[in-house]
Amino acid sequence: MRSEEKDSSDQYWQIESCNLQKAFDRKIRDLIESGEAHHFSIFAFAPQPLLIQLRKLFTDRVHATVYQLHRETRTWQWQPHPNGFAFNTTEPEDKSGIPVLAFSLSAKIAPERISTVLPGKLSIWEMTFTGPNNDFLRSEAQLSMFRSAARKAFVDIHAEHSGAPDVKIFPAMPIFCAVELGRIRMPKADPP
Repeated sequence: MRSEEKDSSDQYWQIESCNLQKAFDRKIRDLIESGEAHHFSIFAFAPQPLLIQLRKLFTDRVHATVYQLHRETRTWQWQPHPNGFAFNTTEPEDKSGIPVLAFSLSAKIAPERISTVLPGKLSIWEMTFTGPNNDFLRSEAQLSMFRSAARKAFVDIHAEHSGAPDVKIFPAMPIFCAVELGRIRMPKADPP
């Protein structure tokens, strides 16, 4: 990615994040702060960075349930938990580079794709499972497993890269996971 393209892309996401913040403040924040709303059902469709930002805006002060249409069954309801399902996180051998966390859940993220966007020495961590695909998340148990595995990955990365100013995220994940990722990150404990 050329420098001017990256600057344009960064500017676009800053504007979109600001627009999301303004819409949230205008339509939702007062409901939360006044105590009028005790639960939100989130049916979100947006680019993944905005989905992550959305859940971050809700914080943990109010209960929010995320829904996603399951492609194969054409339903919004949770499906039976698949037997033997497990997430795994692969750590880089060399941890002296810029920390990167790739979520290869809906599809495999090739390291070359990351290195074309981020020049320099990288330490790529990858969270995935056997056979990434775009309709893998079927049960609430899997979503809970995702939260636990992602939280552990953040803790491990922070332990190995404590001096890093931030962690670069590359998400290929379903809506459920993108929204929940915004809740998993601890702003006071985790790097940006």
